[in-house]
Amino acid sequence: MTTTTIPVRLAQPAVPRLELPASFVASIAIHVVVFVVLAWLIRAMPAVTAPRHASTPAPLSAMLAEVSPSDVAASNVIAQPVVPEPMPALVMPVKPLPMSPLPPSLADVSPLIRTPIPGISVDPATYVIDEPFAPVGHIVNTVGNGRAQFGANIADQMKQRFPQAAVRTPVPIGAFPTLYPARAAREGRSLKLAALLTISPDGRVTEVRVMPDDPPFVQAIVAALKNARFTPAERDGKAIPYWTILEFRFDIDGPTGIHGERLDR
Repeated sequence: MTTTTIPVRLAQPAVPRLELPASFVASIAIHVVVFVVLAWLIRAMPAVTAPRHASTPAPLSAMLAEVSPSDVAASNVIAQPVVPEPMPALVMPVKPLPMSPLPPSLADVSPLIRTPIPGISVDPATYVIDEPFAPVGHIVNTVGNGRAQFGANIADQMKQRFPQAAVRTPVPIGAFPTLYPARAAREGRSLKLAALLTISPDGRVTEVRVMPDDPPFVQAIVAALKNARFTPAERDGKAIPYWTILEFRFDIDGPTGIHGERLDR
């Protein structure tokens, strides 16, 4: 008997086809895009390194700084330099200009209060005489106006010091001896001087102002006035302090010694 084999093909079970919804696919695509963007942003951020300790490694972290517009504006402002306040001005006291200085020979004299009138002003009672004198030459003194030595307005200047005029001005009592300064005699010098005097109510000379400022002749005049006396000035029947001017003329015809001998012969 002949056996016939007939192949039989077994049918494969049908595998169902998986179909994803469109919304799910879209969601996955969006998440992928977000992750990519975040990864790019994190990579672009500045890295902040934490302090490294001996036992732990230093992790890196990203920090996004948020800067406000006011901070940006403040950072663009240029700092102005601080200008120190000026120091207060120092006011230095201004000393008045001194009057004509006394000659070296008059350094020990106590000068009186000076006025704008030129000349050497001294008190005869305190005046130091260190000049030798000699009975030589020719000397005369008279009451004068002193305009040639003190200026044409000397009377107006004295009115400022003595505003009330005297009825009678001081007059010398008798003669007072005047000697020639030996230094000027040896040099053969002649000179005319004026002495502006202040006379006290008791007739004494309290102030002498001599022009020109020639020390040897000035000392000769002051020495002669130390013992001089005057009749005082008067007003309303009373003696008052006042002023007067005496003019002195010293003449010599050549260099002369203290004994009268000529030094040029």
